[in-house]
Amino acid sequence: HIVRFYRTNGKIQSISGCQLSFDPQLEKHLLMNFSSIKEAFFSRCVIVVEGRTELGAMLVWKDTYLEDADDQGISIIGADSCSSVRPIVKLLEELCIPNVSVMDADDSNRSKYSDINKIFFKINRDFEEDIYEETFANKPNCEFFFSLIDFVD
Repeated sequence: HIVRFYRTNGKIQSISGCQLSFDPQLEKHLLMNFSSIKEAFFSRCVIVVEGRTELGAMLVWKDTYLEDADDQGISIIGADSCSSVRPIVKLLEELCIPNVSVMDADDSNRSKYSDINKIFFKINRDFEEDIYEETFANKPNCEFFFSLIDFVD
């Protein structure tokens, strides 16, 4: 019963959740994660992160560097596992919500999730290392942060 309004090429569009159809397994997966996904329905763009570590780090990053993120409609969703990223991204795409994803850099993840648009894989072992390297060590080489800033702008 969700209706989403969004702007495309200067025109207001809408899509109803009643128009969407997911296979039963995917729908069950989305319903299990609904409490963390629901904020995305009111967002202009969403950052989907794989785990709790990434979620905690991204929330601190958002509060520090994107002071008006809420006013701009930027949301961060924790998927709680790599298997939850794909269903969340599929739902966001169906509802025409721009999104990017952050996942572990495991080789298996890179191949399994290469079909997802705008996905970034961590460079270091831990996401906190990536954030530290980019924000405190002044080594501007992390593709994710520059791409994310371009995406948000």
